[in-house]
Amino acid sequence: MEKTADSQTSHRRLLLTDKNYFVWEVMMSGELDNINCLDYVLGVDKDEEKKDERAKKSATLITRYLDEEHIGTIASELGKEGRRNGKAIWDVLKRKYADDNQQTQVMAFTEFDRIDFSNIKDFKKEIKTAISRIRSSGFELGSQALAVMVLGKLPKSFESFIRVVTHDDKRLEVEDPEIAE
Repeated sequence: MEKTADSQTSHRRLLLTDKNYFVWEVMMSGELDNINCLDYVLGVDKDEEKKDERAKKSATLITRYLDEEHIGTIASELGKEGRRNGKAIWDVLKRKYADDNQQTQVMAFTEFDRIDFSNIKDFKKEIKTAISRIRSSGFELGSQALAVMVLGKLPKSFESFIRVVTHDDKRLEVEDPEIAE
């Protein structure tokens, strides 16, 4: 937990890892917008006077929210000058995770495929994250197909539950309470 000096409110700092880019990107976009640097890192800011200031401010902020592996990636890919530029850092991370290409889609699907049931709480969290990543990657897989795939990952002890859910007259969706809970 990180406490701010001017308030008693505490918040967790979400570091970027190999498994949370899409959640991290949403959080980081908000943080960058708060310091007026989001347009700069997205490449739509045309204010040349503040370019250097925004490059440094955004680089400092983004770097604070990276794990060791990603700091190493940025250092090796961008060198000393590049890692002081928030847009350059943002672009490296976006290329690594958010490109709409087959590799990203395959990685997202593979992550889903590798999930094994251990307990309900962890399974639910892993499945939700994997489905979010599949959808964010642009992989076109319908909600009904995803629901069937999720049910297929459940152990034999869930057979009666699966039978009840699949024999219902309505169309099966991932968002169904039976699947989501």
